[in-house]
Amino acid sequence: MKINDLIAKVRADGNLDSLTDEEKENLFSYVEPDVDGAANARAKRERQKFEKKQAESDAQNEELREQLEAAQAGGSEAEKAKRESEKTNALNAKLKADLDTVNATLSAAQRDFALRNLPIQWQDNTPPDYVKSVLTRHFQDVDQDDLANPDVVGPLVEKIRAEQSQFIVAPVKSGAGTNNGKTQQSGQPTEGMTVEKAAELSRKGGKDLIDNFADAFAVAGEQG
Repeated sequence: MKINDLIAKVRADGNLDSLTDEEKENLFSYVEPDVDGAANARAKRERQKFEKKQAESDAQNEELREQLEAAQAGGSEAEKAKRESEKTNALNAKLKADLDTVNATLSAAQRDFALRNLPIQWQDNTPPDYVKSVLTRHFQDVDQDDLANPDVVGPLVEKIRAEQSQFIVAPVKSGAGTNNGKTQQSGQPTEGMTVEKAAELSRKGGKDLIDNFADAFAVAGEQG
């Protein structure tokens, strides 16, 4: 019989004589449960569970923090590499633009050198701009390499001599006339200049120009 039942029976009879010896033993040996102790034990178990979960959570947070720091460090390196790559690309683009400018200048200088050394003897009073216009018009469709080809240059030179005879001194063989075959205008070929000689001069002059421009460009690159 439960304690509550024993107490109710005693209350109903008004004395303990209504209880059997066994019931009296149960009643007298009853110990009040330690409610606070049970609560404390339960609270302790709950606290231990919480502390375990907290430790697991802290470990996960630390792992995530390390991963985040590693990702940020990798991102910084990637950004740095990207900036360096952009700087290199910009420098390469500038160098290419400079090289294109030099090549264009060199090509124009080579062409001007070749045209100025054609075996054509212009009169001293021929306007330079007119000479340049005539040469440009007749050679505008001739490639740079072909300016050193006698087979290409020769026919055009003869055509210019025929069309512009009033401005050109007729070729004179050395020893057969005045001025010993020299030109009548500064900057033109002298002494029996032929198409073949002019072509060779053009090739040599073009090479010299290339070397000069290459040296100048190398120095500019070192200074830059």
